[in-house]
This record gives sequence, C-alpha cells and structure tokens, in this order.
Amino acid sequence: MWIYAEMDMLTRLCLFVTACFIAVRFTPRRVERFRNLKQSINRLAHRPWLAALVIFTLSVGLNLFLFWMRPAIPWIHDEYSYLLASDTFANFRLTNPMHPLWEHFESFHVLSTPSYASKYPPAAALFMAIGQIVTGHPIAGVWFALALGCAATYWMFRVWTSPQWALWGGVLVACNASLLHAWGQSYWGGAVAFLAGALVFGGVRRICSGAKFHDAVLFGIGLILLANTRPLEGFLISMPLFAILAWWLFRSTEFSMGRKVVCALLPVLLIGVTGLAAMATYNKAVTGDSLTMPYQEHDGKYSASAFLIWKTPPTPEAYNHPRMKEYYHSFGLDRQMALRAPDAYLAGLQRKFRMLWNFFPLACGISFLAFPLIWHDRWSRLAIIIIGFLLLLHSQLASSWIFPHYLAPVAALFFAISFQALRQLRVMQRESNFGSMLVRIVLVFSIIKLAPMFLSYQQPTQFHARHSVEQKLLEQPAQDLVIVSYADDYDVHAEWVYNEADIDGSEIVWARDMGPEKNAKLMKYFAGRKVWRWHLETDDPIALTEVTAESSHSLPNLKNHLSEK
Repeated sequence: MWIYAEMDMLTRLCLFVTACFIAVRFTPRRVERFRNLKQSINRLAHRPWLAALVIFTLSVGLNLFLFWMRPAIPWIHDEYSYLLASDTFANFRLTNPMHPLWEHFESFHVLSTPSYASKYPPAAALFMAIGQIVTGHPIAGVWFALALGCAATYWMFRVWTSPQWALWGGVLVACNASLLHAWGQSYWGGAVAFLAGALVFGGVRRICSGAKFHDAVLFGIGLILLANTRPLEGFLISMPLFAILAWWLFRSTEFSMGRKVVCALLPVLLIGVTGLAAMATYNKAVTGDSLTMPYQEHDGKYSASAFLIWKTPPTPEAYNHPRMKEYYHSFGLDRQMALRAPDAYLAGLQRKFRMLWNFFPLACGISFLAFPLIWHDRWSRLAIIIIGFLLLLHSQLASSWIFPHYLAPVAALFFAISFQALRQLRVMQRESNFGSMLVRIVLVFSIIKLAPMFLSYQQPTQFHARHSVEQKLLEQPAQDLVIVSYADDYDVHAEWVYNEADIDGSEIVWARDMGPEKNAKLMKYFAGRKVWRWHLETDDPIALTEVTAESSHSLPNLKNHLSEK
C-alpha cells in the first residue's frame, strides 16, 4: 500500500462532473431540507466549543470506520521506526539500552548505538504511545492527533474568516480523503505537525487581536510540537511569526504593555523554556549529548547523501550489512548525484509538485482562481509567502519526492487561504450566483472524494510478507527468533527487520543473518526460542525454514498457508 497513492485522472474527472451535477441540481432554494440544514449549521457555527467537538468526533469516527474496514499495517521503513518510539514511550522509557548483539538488529531510520531508539523527533510517537496505552493500538493516537488537528484548524479558521465559513472549513478538513488515508491510517507522521501548524498560525493571529492567556498557551504548545515533529520547517515558519509578535509587543497600542507581557509573552516563554529543557533531556538520553538530536546522530552514522542537492555528500561510517549500504548509497547518494543533472532535476520537481497537487488542493484547485483576490489581505499575503518559501526550499531537497507530511506544518495555512479565496469568489459573484455555484461544487467534490477511498478499503489487502509470517508465528505458543536474509534483487524498500522496544522480551525477534559464526552466538543468546531462517526472494517471499539442533527442514504447512493469502 502506498499511502500517498494518486487518484487517476478519469476518476477525478468523473467525481468533478458528478459534483457539478449535484451542485446545480440540488440547491438550498430547490430543496427545503437544505434550507433547514443551513439554518442548523448557522446555529452550530455560533457555538464554537460544540462545533469543535463535532469536528473532532467526525474525524475520529471516519478513522474508526476505515480501520474497521481495513486495519492499518506498517509498510514503510519510517513507520516501523515511529512504532519503535511509540513502544518505548508506552513502556515509560525515553530510550532503550544498546543491545549486546545490536549488529543483528540494525535497520533503517533506527539508532542501535549509543542507545536503541528511533531517529525521529518524539512528538508523533508520544501521541501513538497514548493510543497504545489507552487502547492497545498505536494508530488510535494518530486518530487523536488528526482529530485535534482538524478541531485546531477550525479554531484557526474562526479568526481568519466568518463563523459559518469556519465551520464548513473544519468539516471539510475532517472529511478530507487525503488526510484521512495518509495521516490517519498510517504511522508515518503528518497529523501532529498539522496540529502544531494550526495552533501556531491560529495562535499568533489571536494573540495580536485579543492578547488572551489561553491563546498564548496554545501558541507555545504549537511551537514545541513543531520543534518535535518538523524542526527545520518549524524553525523557518516561526521566524516571521516571532517578528510579528515583536512588532505587536513594542508598536501596538491596542493593549497595555503589562497585559501583553503577562497574557502573551510570559506563557510563550515559560512553555518554550520547559519544552527546550525536555528536548535536551530526551537528546541526552538517546544520544548522550543534550545538543545532538537523534536524527543528527543517525545521519552522522549512516547517511551518504546531503540534505540539499548541491551540498557535498557526507562520508558515513562503514556499514555492517550490504543491504544498509545499498539503501544509503544506491538509493540516497546515487539519487542526489543524478538530480544534479538538469533533466533529472526537472523530472523530480514535476513528481514533487504533482504529489502535492493531488494531496492539497480543493476541487482540482478551483480556489487558486481567487488567490489574486486575497493578496490585498496582509495575513493571506503572509501565508502565501510562507508556503511559497517552503516549496522553494523543498524543491532543493536531494530527493526526487516531496511527501505531503513534509509540509504538514503549513497544511492548515493552505486550507485557510483556500477558503478565503473561495469566500472572495462567493462575495464578488453574489449577483450572478457563479461564486455560490463554485463553492457548492467544492463542498460536494470534497465530500464525494470519500467514496472511492471507501471502495478501495473494501478491496482485498495487498500481500504483506512480514505481517503474514508474524500472524502465523503468533498462533504458536513458543517464542520465536527469525533470522532474515535477502536475495540480491529483493526490493530494498521492503525491509522487515524491525523489533519492539524490549527486544529480549518480544514474542518474535527479527534479526539479520550475519553468517554461521555470529548466528550461532545469536541463537545461543536466545536459547529456548524456536529459531527460523527466512530468506526473502522476489518470486518466493515465504521461504521460511525451522532451524533445529540436528538439521534445517522446510515448513511446508506454514509456507503453503501464507502463499494462499
């Protein structure tokens, strides 16, 4: 499953034509129930706490429904790394001790030394850990974060637009098929950074207009969440916001200096200092240095490519496994070098922006038509500049892709200016009803995009080799050790050596094959476990055999069972 799968053009066109038909045929003037619905929505729009709760519940309910149709299974390397962090936090630890046989458990996006931990910032995994503790499912924490993000986006819309438009915007964000699928049904991040961006952009505007204590608290929380999800993007988008707050603090005369300091400055400073201290503590626990983030530690050990295309690639340490070298060199370094060619760079740029276009715009980008109409508004102008700056930065990444969660901190901002643009179309074309028609098309199109997603979730799941083996082994009473090896042509992105936080206490331990001598030490260390050898080949991914003291013999029953799946 590719969590950012594109909707094909024919399906998109059919949905758009259907949305146009519904918008034209069923209007509030023609259908009495629509008028009653509009009145109910207007009443709800003036009860912000209830409206926020409705949006939160709607998001959680849709995610629960999708999970009921098809449970979320991790596929991407990064997802297993986030799950490791979630399991670590759920066991009330900041990190895990280095395993004595750590070389067998090395994997992508995971630190094995000086401690065993995920390389990623901790905020997203903290939400997953809450879900894991409360429900037993880390994905529940993802739903909670996404639902909070939708409610926070509504809270942000309230200060950007009218109450009615804010409510419609919040509902459409909660029903956004792309967000539900990619940020609600995967472990790859996005939801917490989305929440953080909504809190930051909503908070700064509310502080400037009201100087209220709770708005400053939410703004400060958003900053800390940004620093612990997307630190680079968070730092870049925070700079202009700090400049705005500084101008407001010293130049604005609407509120007294005392109120501005007590109700705005102090809460942000207190939360910021506390958050930075917590980050330093976490860095110290994982890397041994308060100023070295796990991501930096990991890249220093493994990364063979630079962050930006034109930067000089680093020289990593020697790799213990050919597969690790293949990923970081063949996939990372070679890709960076290839993108320096103009034709490859342009092709990569096209892929990046096509993915963003399929993920973010409402109704095929109709709202883009009105962007010139909102340029006169200083907040909308600032939003467009910030988004454009981040797009420019990510166009220079040494990657042929730009995943939407990279821009999750400004997702709420993008939706805000999209709705502002639609509102301008509605106002300017009030007499001809053209603007109202466009708005209805956008609303209908955004909602009916859920239909193909629901249909796809009813289809049989794609075969998942690791999940299939794991489920079958868990049916047996014994604990297992699975020694994994890969054929040379096996996809480097299909990596299955990932473990829980407590490796020794896990029901199944997944380890890399390192030859007879080191494997013997591994099996001795895990004496008492049933040992399996799993060699993965492209045409036969379930070549699983049991290792006994006398000999190795195939497991036809297990193999046949999994092949049928």
